[in-house]
Amino acid sequence: MDWIFNNIEKLFPVIIFLLYALSAWRKRSSNEGEQSTEDPKESERVRRIQEEIRRKIIARQQGNSLPAEARPQLVEVERSVPASPPPVVAAEVHRPYFVEKQRVRQEELKEKLRVAQAARKETARAVEVARKESKDSRWSQHVTGQRETGGSLRSLLQNDLRQNSGLKRAFLLKEILGPPVGAEMGSLPRK
Repeated sequence: MDWIFNNIEKLFPVIIFLLYALSAWRKRSSNEGEQSTEDPKESERVRRIQEEIRRKIIARQQGNSLPAEARPQLVEVERSVPASPPPVVAAEVHRPYFVEKQRVRQEELKEKLRVAQAARKETARAVEVARKESKDSRWSQHVTGQRETGGSLRSLLQNDLRQNSGLKRAFLLKEILGPPVGAEMGSLPRK
């Protein structure tokens, strides 16, 4: 008994498989019971229809036309409800109202689309102007910073590393131009 509790993870898939097989067996046995209670005339009719469909498929695949006796015939279907014409509804009276309402809605949507496109163009222009201004201001800051420091390389690097963008650029250049990380790890002493 201890073995079962200790190895439950090995037995779990077997138990699931047995439950699945048992449920499939029950479904199969219940389907066989249902088929035996089915009407023999109905099963014969279903079999004939299936055979006719198979013949039609084979004939179409071979490119042949159906023989005259195999052409579909109209089958009279019994209806439990007497056939009566559907009631006439005057939907045409209200139709112009809905068409007009839909046209107005389309016009509103077109106007909203025009406004949104104009706003998008204006935003794009404003972003472009801001981008140009920021480039100009960065360039002027860089030039003035160079003049203030006297142009020494050390002071230029220190000014550059004071900004986040400069730090990111320095780290990225170290990763790209430096030795591979795997080579650095190999040089570490092992314990």
